[in-house]
Amino acid sequence: MDKEIIKRFRDEVNAQDLVLQMYRNYAGKNYWNIICSAMDWIDVVVEMIDIKNVSKKNDNDSSIKVMTFIMCIDVMWEAVQQLHRIFFDTSTIPFADNTEVFCHKLFQASDNDYFKTIRACFAAHPINLNDHFTGNKQKERRYASWSGGGFSSGDFSVMLYSNQPDKDALFLDIYFDELLKFAEQRYAYLNTISTKIVWQREQYLNSWKSIKIERTGSLDEQILVLIKEAKQRFDNDYYNYELKYSDSYVEIAMGNPLSQKDILTVEDLKTLSCILVVSKGYEDSEKSFYEKDLAISHQFLYVDSLEQARLMVAGNRGYLPIDVLGEMMTPIQGIKRVPLYKNGKPIQRNYFACWHKQHTNYYIEEFAQMLRTVFQ
Repeated sequence: MDKEIIKRFRDEVNAQDLVLQMYRNYAGKNYWNIICSAMDWIDVVVEMIDIKNVSKKNDNDSSIKVMTFIMCIDVMWEAVQQLHRIFFDTSTIPFADNTEVFCHKLFQASDNDYFKTIRACFAAHPINLNDHFTGNKQKERRYASWSGGGFSSGDFSVMLYSNQPDKDALFLDIYFDELLKFAEQRYAYLNTISTKIVWQREQYLNSWKSIKIERTGSLDEQILVLIKEAKQRFDNDYYNYELKYSDSYVEIAMGNPLSQKDILTVEDLKTLSCILVVSKGYEDSEKSFYEKDLAISHQFLYVDSLEQARLMVAGNRGYLPIDVLGEMMTPIQGIKRVPLYKNGKPIQRNYFACWHKQHTNYYIEEFAQMLRTVFQ
C-alpha cells in the first residue's frame, strides 16, 4: 500500500484551510471532525495492510495476524466510505455492484458484501453468524471454527458449523492476494475524492471572483469590510494575532467644564474640535472614521505629533481622542484623560499583529508574543 496516497490526500484537504472552513459547520454538523478521524485511522492502518504481515500456518498466532489484516482493511474501507459520503454528499458507497475481486466465493454477492462476510467469519463476530452461505435465506445460524491454513483449498480457511443437526459444515476460504486487491482498489479511491476536493475549491473561489468588494470612503470602515469579506471567502493566508482590546479615551483641558465628568459621550463632544495626530495624506480617512463611524465631531484640527496635540488641548482648542495601550504616561499638567462612551457603552478597539503564513518563522511569532506582553 502506497503511503504517499494518504499523505497527498491530507495535503489536499489542508490546502488553504478551505475544507476546514467549508465543513466544520455544514448543515449544522461538524463534518471536519469526521474527515480528520477518517484520515487519522487510514494513517494508522495503511502500513499494516501488507501480505508480508500474514501467515498461512495453522496456529493461533497466524489466526491473530489474519484477523488484524482483515480488520485493518475494514477500518480503511470504512474511513474511505465516510469521506466519500461527505465530499460527494451522498448516502451511497463506491464499488457497490463490483464483483471482480473475489473469485472464490462461497455464494454470489458483491465484493463489498462478500468482504463483510469474510470480516464476520474471520474477525468481527465468528461465533454468531447468519446463514448467507447456502443462498436459501433460512433462519439458520453458523458458527466459525478457528481459522488457519492448510486444511482447505484457500490461503486461510474457517469451517462454518450449523445449528441444524442435519446440516454439514461448510468451508470458507480466503486468498490474501484477493483481500489485498480489494484494499488497494478502495484505498486508491482517495485520489478520486481528492479530485472532487480540488473541484469544490475551484467552484468556491470562482463564485467569489465575480462578487465585488464594497468600497467605502473611510479607511477604518474599509478595513471592517475587508475583514468581513475575508471571513466569507475563507481567506486564511494570514495569521491574525490579537494583541489587545483597547479602551478609548479623550484628553481635554482641565479648564473645560467637561473635564469634571467621570465619562464623556460622543454627544458631549459634538460642538468641540477634534484634534487628530495623523500623517500627511491620511487626513480625510481619519476624519471620515471619527466623523462618520464614531460621530463625535464635525470640526477637526490636524497635527504631526502627540506633543503638538497636547499643547493644543492644554490651550483649550479642542480634545484629543486616544487609545490606551499598555502603560501610558499621565497627560501633562492642565489636561485630564476621561473614558469615552457611545450608546451607554465604553468604546473599544482591538489591535492585531498580522503576517503572511508563508513567511512565518520563530522570530516573528516570538516578536508577536513580546508585543502582546508590552501591551498588557
